[in-house]
Amino acid sequence: MSGGRAGRSDARRDLSISLNNVGDILLLQEKLEESRSHYAESLEIRRKVQATDESSQVAKTDVAQGLLRLADVELKAMKPEKSREFLTEAMSILTPLKEADLLQSAADQTLLETLQQKLNDLPHPL
Repeated sequence: MSGGRAGRSDARRDLSISLNNVGDILLLQEKLEESRSHYAESLEIRRKVQATDESSQVAKTDVAQGLLRLADVELKAMKPEKSREFLTEAMSILTPLKEADLLQSAADQTLLETLQQKLNDLPHPL
């Protein structure tokens, strides 16, 4: 039975990656609303996958990546406070993983560094 659950999670993860890829293309084309929609749908799937396996480090980093993509859209849309919300949520997911020494891959480390840099680069709220 668990093989079936893992297969469904893998298929949902693949779908979320595909949605992100389309969102990336739309973002490059400056189609912000369409990009946001694809990223939001991907994030919703990623959150559902994470909910089925709360201990999955991969699922957590997938959610953080989804939040980063939405933050990028909001930056392009000139909405830095909305971007900050997404970045802060992503950091709240990854920071405990780093503290527990669970961010092992170079990609995970780069994701965390990217989030920190983007947060630092945002204008400070008044």
